[in-house]
Amino acid sequence: MDYTEKTVSSEEKYRGIIVNVRMDRAQLCDGSVVRREVVEHPGGVAILPVDDRGVCYLVRQFRYPMENDSVPAGSDLAETSRAFLKKLGIDMDAAAATVRSGSSSVVTAVCRYADRPIVNCVVKLTFSETNLLLVTGTCPLTAVRENAGSAALDPSTAVMRLLDYLDSSGYVCSRITDISHCYKMDAAASGEGTLTPLWHFSTDVGEFYLNGITGKAETVTQNN
Repeated sequence: MDYTEKTVSSEEKYRGIIVNVRMDRAQLCDGSVVRREVVEHPGGVAILPVDDRGVCYLVRQFRYPMENDSVPAGSDLAETSRAFLKKLGIDMDAAAATVRSGSSSVVTAVCRYADRPIVNCVVKLTFSETNLLLVTGTCPLTAVRENAGSAALDPSTAVMRLLDYLDSSGYVCSRITDISHCYKMDAAASGEGTLTPLWHFSTDVGEFYLNGITGKAETVTQNN
């Protein structure tokens, strides 16, 4: 069935500097006529500056319709953070931590690529009781590629490599509590970034990362 709506009539209700508003009457596929309120806008553009370290910069600016210069916090700070970062083209990991201190709260979000966390791309969003006040941290570069290399290590091989590393480093590990796959971003001076697959291990002697291709131990610094 064709659900196309045909314009029967159109009446301009408001003509402004940026937007126009009109009231249309449209005929549905069943022959009935309904009203459609249409706002005409020429379109806009947003710019997110990102330096060669993957750090983004935001300008705080008063917005008249909101009557303030920040984003409303909402009842769910993690969801507000997710929606805000999504508008900036940043995919946020589901496990966001929220820490409250007095009248302010900080949501720490780990960025994602292909549904896996990028462990050194962390963004912190600071909220007052009513608004988003500050965003700091590191986001993935726009020009990013995955380090394919040779075939990635399977989990059992990765565990054996971890045990070899722990033994040679003098650690006495009796329990591995968690293993997961993630990425680390390495930024180049050219502005391009490379995502290296990592295996992350939680053990009774600490947290460890192994390169998912070479099996070598990796040091991860969270730039937040």
